[in-house]
Amino acid sequence: MHALVLSAFFVVCARAEDPAAVVARVLDRVEKLTTSQAGKDAREIAEMDRKAEALGREISPLGRPAAVSLGSYARDQKRPPKARLLATVFLGLTRDPEASSALTALLLDEEQDPEVRSAAAQGLAALDLPLDDKRTSFCRALERQVLPRDLLEDVLIPVERLGCVDPAPLERIARAFGPRPRDRDLATA
Repeated sequence: MHALVLSAFFVVCARAEDPAAVVARVLDRVEKLTTSQAGKDAREIAEMDRKAEALGREISPLGRPAAVSLGSYARDQKRPPKARLLATVFLGLTRDPEASSALTALLLDEEQDPEVRSAAAQGLAALDLPLDDKRTSFCRALERQVLPRDLLEDVLIPVERLGCVDPAPLERIARAFGPRPRDRDLATA
């Protein structure tokens, strides 16, 4: 009986697909869905986006082994922007601390689309990391001279809780809104 159970275990393990192959297969499907959206109406695009987002369920259980492949894909500027955005979202959904280096690299990369950088900030905030590691990543992002508005807000949300060792970038950002910020500017300042 034990030999039968052990044999079945090895068969299942042998069939287990390499995590990098799973990521590649899923991202290929995501890319096909996102690139085929040209000329479609908003309803069709929304449905294709839902299908692409749902593919993340195949990746999230992979954890650490998926992080490297997802990070490489998300940083590849030759890939379609929406597919890179979804790869970044999937990277954050792995909830694996190993994803922090790829998410930080995406957050700090000024060549990346602001949406990808915002998704990296959100994913990084959700990871279970030491607070000092998160603080360092977010405060480094604030040291950049120009951050798109939505990205700035995605970075400031965790910084509100974490703080920064050097307050100079925060002071510079607050001063940029002028002496009497209003509405959305007031909340951000």
